[in-house]
Amino acid sequence: MEMYTKEKSLLDTHVQAHVGKKTLHTCKTCGSSFSNKSNLTRHKRTHSQDKPHACALCSARFVEMYALTVHMRSHTGNMPHACDICEATFAVKSSLQQHLRTHTGERPHMCNICGTSCFTSSALKVHQRQHSGEKPYSCGVCFARFANNSNLKTHARTHTGQKPYSCKVCGTSFLQKSTLNVHARIHSGERPFVCKVCAFAFSQCAALEKHVRIHTGEKPYSCGVCAAAFVTSTHLKRHTQSHRKDKIV
Repeated sequence: MEMYTKEKSLLDTHVQAHVGKKTLHTCKTCGSSFSNKSNLTRHKRTHSQDKPHACALCSARFVEMYALTVHMRSHTGNMPHACDICEATFAVKSSLQQHLRTHTGERPHMCNICGTSCFTSSALKVHQRQHSGEKPYSCGVCFARFANNSNLKTHARTHTGQKPYSCKVCGTSFLQKSTLNVHARIHSGERPFVCKVCAFAFSQCAALEKHVRIHTGEKPYSCGVCAAAFVTSTHLKRHTQSHRKDKIV
């Protein structure tokens, strides 16, 4: 009877894949849903301290052995997946596929509340927490809360002082790999982000976005005192100081 019940459960799960009928198992912490209970159980470990796979070189721990294998590449420097456009390298193929969208501009995942488009479905989930105010990840030291686990991990390093990503040229260390990648372009001179209007190139995507406003005339940063508007927040801060000086005089 027990064997029959187990086989029927497997059959039901298989049939659901064909007919599209899904019994969703929902995480009570963050609201993520899964088609089977085992995936939910695995997911729950991301919220708990149950991370049985430990890195032998640093204090990082992981829910899955595969995640540990990928993490080890941050120590060995083994990044087998390379971008054909800017030669950026990645530990896993899915990261490369997501990165390619920074070149193509493709943002297939759209927020149904404000229309913002995101490169990945996970980025969309994090974005939507701006609307809900949900911050399910909490720091165990200062109790600061975050919308996603990666921000919590980065924040935790401000307490430990850990900077695991080091430049191979000058030895400067960074909290985040993305910051190291940007820094490395100082040495390589690489400028992969190119303006489609004037062909001016930049080392950072954010710098290109600011530059494009010169062509579009967009000035998203407005002064709260007068009607002046600016292309960058830096220009707005500089302008705001002029009002403070006027008050002092």
